[in-house]
Amino acid sequence: MTRGDGDAPRRRVLLLIASSTYKAEDFLDAASTLGIDVTVGSDQQQTLAELTPGTSLQVDFRELDRSMAKVLELHADYPFAGVVAAEDEGVLLAAAVGETLGLKQTPPEAAARARRKDFFRACLQVAGLPCPPFRVFPLDADPAELATALSRSPGFPCVLKPLALSAGRGVA
Repeated sequence: MTRGDGDAPRRRVLLLIASSTYKAEDFLDAASTLGIDVTVGSDQQQTLAELTPGTSLQVDFRELDRSMAKVLELHADYPFAGVVAAEDEGVLLAAAVGETLGLKQTPPEAAARARRKDFFRACLQVAGLPCPPFRVFPLDADPAELATALSRSPGFPCVLKPLALSAGRGVA
């Protein structure tokens, strides 16, 4: 905890954001309104990081072990009361941080399943819950085999979505 105005302790949240985000300002404004200190964990070094210690941390969302070590090192000096992933890229790291620090957070296994549409839909099917039909095709699929497979598709509407992008990015 850090001290804000007067002697009241302020809580610190780790906000995990991709450098391409458009959401950072909204999260930072909300934290300011609530009187919460923020450490921004991003895949790019923040320009003002050296001016205010504890407010920025460069992480690699694909390297969970290395990023977790950086988070835990910073947590020792600037303890986090919570962790929030603003986008899909940070969900797995947020889940791992939350579990390690004993914070309320989505369990890592659930985060991994939820961020991949095919994993999530397979879970729905196993549980006997309604789920739209889906198929997964490798990027290097033979075009003729892909055309044959798509001709046997369940029909329209049909959505093509890459597994690695979040929200509506890459949807055709």
